[in-house]
Amino acid sequence: GRAALMAAKAAGVTRRLRTLLVGERDYVTIYGGEAVYADGSVVGRLRSCAYGFTVRRNIGYSYLPVGLGPGARVEVEVFGR
Repeated sequence: GRAALMAAKAAGVTRRLRTLLVGERDYVTIYGGEAVYADGSVVGRLRSCAYGFTVRRNIGYSYLPVGLGPGARVEVEVFGR
């Protein structure tokens, strides 16, 4: 209820939705839920991913810690790799 909303507001934003370019120019089937790593630790999971024909890359979305700003280097685990 209200108490939970007020606590979340007081804590501030801890994660932001970020756009990720996944892989090279090859199309890769990615379903979402794959782990996103920064410095060897899991920092998030892909929420969705699809191939962007204009940019010829896979484009994914993930909620990442605010400390990982635009341009931060992360890795996405795809099929265990």
